[in-house]
Amino acid sequence: MVKDTPERFIDRRMAAKRLFVDCALPLHIFVCTPQEMRKLFAQGSPFIHEVVETGKMIYVRKSTEVWLREAEGSDCLERGEPGADS
Repeated sequence: MVKDTPERFIDRRMAAKRLFVDCALPLHIFVCTPQEMRKLFAQGSPFIHEVVETGKMIYVRKSTEVWLREAEGSDCLERGEPGADS
């Protein structure tokens, strides 16, 4: 999960876990900020690369059109990094 928030890593994870408390599936929830995602991607994190390459987006707060405009405004797309801060 990518979330633009000032919360600490552990607080983000606990808040996300509460959303799935009734879920019968085993989940390991990882919540990072867009900045953390870009940093991990640039550092070559195998997990983040797998997420970027094969992950499925299941929810987007902003419309794709808005997200693309923001991503095009940054140079993330040109560098091959995950999208803009949204």
